[in-house]
Amino acid sequence: SYPYHSMYGPVYPASKTAENAITLAIMVELEDADIKVNLVSPAFTATNLNAFAGTESVEDGSREVVRVCLLGPDGPSGTFTRWENQSIPW
Repeated sequence: SYPYHSMYGPVYPASKTAENAITLAIMVELEDADIKVNLVSPAFTATNLNAFAGTESVEDGSREVVRVCLLGPDGPSGTFTRWENQSIPW
């Protein structure tokens, strides 16, 4: 009954899983370094990739990316968030 069921294929989900795994590995490797690594999900953003079917605008999807990019030296590392600083559990 999921409306996007017919669009689900193996390539995109596998690439996102690999991206998350690589990011997590980098977070673990650098956790004692002075380098911050954070992962952001921009939500289902309307882009050419999904024929602009996304429910969020590019501006809304970019909001959390910009917030994380502007974290200062005392900001967190090792986080996975979606827009409006909502934590995503690993």
